[in-house]
Amino acid sequence: METEALLPEPIEKIAKEIETGYEAENVPLGSYLLLMGAYSLFFAGLYKASSRGRDQFEKPKGLDLALLTIASYKFSRVITMSFIGSAVRAPFTKRGPSLKAGEVQDQARGRGLQRAIGNMVTCPFCFNVWSTTLFVFGYSISKKLTTQVAYVLSIAAAGDFLHLGYRNVRELSR
Repeated sequence: METEALLPEPIEKIAKEIETGYEAENVPLGSYLLLMGAYSLFFAGLYKASSRGRDQFEKPKGLDLALLTIASYKFSRVITMSFIGSAVRAPFTKRGPSLKAGEVQDQARGRGLQRAIGNMVTCPFCFNVWSTTLFVFGYSISKKLTTQVAYVLSIAAAGDFLHLGYRNVRELSR
């Protein structure tokens, strides 16, 4: 496996060392390192913004925590699997097969950073870390706005479960 072109030299060097013996085809390890570094900077920036003038950022508790959890789940599904999220994924993926419930299973394409981002935006579990970070820090920076967005996404997620449940009951009764 060869390292990705256009990576900063220190990251490329680390990626080459990590790749030795890993024996995986088309796995952009250097680009994954770059994305983890970008996430760390993103996290630090949000932390600084959320704790400005305070000792601590506001931590969601109880029902707010549940609301943000469900909203993060739904936002992650919208970005990684919904038809409408295709516009976000398109630069990094190729169209995959349509699934039930208005979802699509796009596939990462390209090499290096394009493939690494493609893998992230097609995996609800991978993207959920970014989604959760947005909601947790958004809650601290603008509780009212973040809670309103979380209500919409959480109610939509509940609606999804109702639609799927209804469809499954209807199919069982045929």
